[in-house]
Amino acid sequence: MKTKLALALGLLVAANVSYADLKIGFVNIPAVLEKAPQAEKAKKTFRTRVFPA
Repeated sequence: MKTKLALALGLLVAANVSYADLKIGFVNIPAVLEKAPQAEKAKKTFRTRVFPA
């Protein structure tokens, strides 16, 4: 009985430790697209293909 209790407590502690590293965030896509150098090249390519001169 003691071993089952110890095992259950060990699993609970391990589960709590694994959730300690869980981080949730967000990405501001418009800000990333403004600052990324690849975004400017993609905009130019898009404009030349959609609105040819």
